[in-house]
Amino acid sequence: MKRIAPGPLLLQCLGISLVVAWASVAMSASTTPLLEAVNTDDPTRVNQLLKEGADPNQPSESGILPLVLAAWKGSPEILELLIAHGADVHLEGVGGSTALVWASGGGNLDCVEPLLRSGADSNARGDIGLEDPELPGSRGEFAGMTALMWAARGGHASIVELLISHGAEVNARTFHSDLHALWFATFNGRVEVVRLLLSNSSDYQAVMRSISKARDTNQEIWKLLRAAKKTAPDRTEPKREGP
Repeated sequence: MKRIAPGPLLLQCLGISLVVAWASVAMSASTTPLLEAVNTDDPTRVNQLLKEGADPNQPSESGILPLVLAAWKGSPEILELLIAHGADVHLEGVGGSTALVWASGGGNLDCVEPLLRSGADSNARGDIGLEDPELPGSRGEFAGMTALMWAARGGHASIVELLISHGAEVNARTFHSDLHALWFATFNGRVEVVRLLLSNSSDYQAVMRSISKARDTNQEIWKLLRAAKKTAPDRTEPKREGP
């Protein structure tokens, strides 16, 4: 498989696009009374609407799900209300992403925990923030980022640790550009996350690909990777499913 090496500008745009996407979620959310209540962070109103029969799985016209919105906003009380009334933690919203992907990318540990307890897939993938027409090719290069990759990219070490404890695949790759959680943590200078991933068997190929990036971005991470190079398992790359 041909490996694509995303440039710094595109990685910077990835972060900007993520913020823009999340802002768009909030602005477009008020299309049903339930979504409006979630968007305004009103658990009393959410509870009332659910008791009156509001469908917790009804999306807006643009595909915004109540559970995804609660996960992005970091509203655990509302998120748990939705789950208790039948919200499906496996449903995919904007960008083909589940609530767990949004919560992981946003650093919302208080939402990640109940989602995982409710059976959310720790290896869920999603392209949140990659729908922006101003970023030609971005979906191709970053398609298939897992919840763990999003958490690693943001430096959310507690979420990374929790996802791994629930079976997240440390060495999973994006569909087309062969990137992995260690690469995203390295590129963004997330020292604590790099340590976590290395202690959870990041494989030799992942370590080697990250070393060259760390040399230019973070000397502390570069030293960690050089030390790990001697002990990292030289494993066969895990099979990926994708388009």
